[in-house]
Amino acid sequence: MKKLAISNQKGGVGKTTIAVHIALQAYKMGHRVLFIDIDTQANSSLFFEHYLENNQEQMGNAASLPTVSLFEENSDLSAFDDQRFGLLYSTNDLASVLGNPDVD
Repeated sequence: MKKLAISNQKGGVGKTTIAVHIALQAYKMGHRVLFIDIDTQANSSLFFEHYLENNQEQMGNAASLPTVSLFEENSDLSAFDDQRFGLLYSTNDLASVLGNPDVD
């Protein structure tokens, strides 16, 4: 399993664009992809919601859950087990979780 994180404190440098293109290209090359959006602006999530809906023939039934579910005590990610593409999408709840100093 390979992991790739795209991060930069500066806004407007293309993080979302690069991340989306890398994820789609990896998928098209036959790799399994789990895209995790931890940006509270949720632009990647909005893009993939639209893209997956309009490209269901190509992408199949991709699994998706809110990213905030990663921080739940009994998080269940089994929906992604047999998927070639999965999306953990950003929601408004994510900002409160990421800003909470008690979350490990």
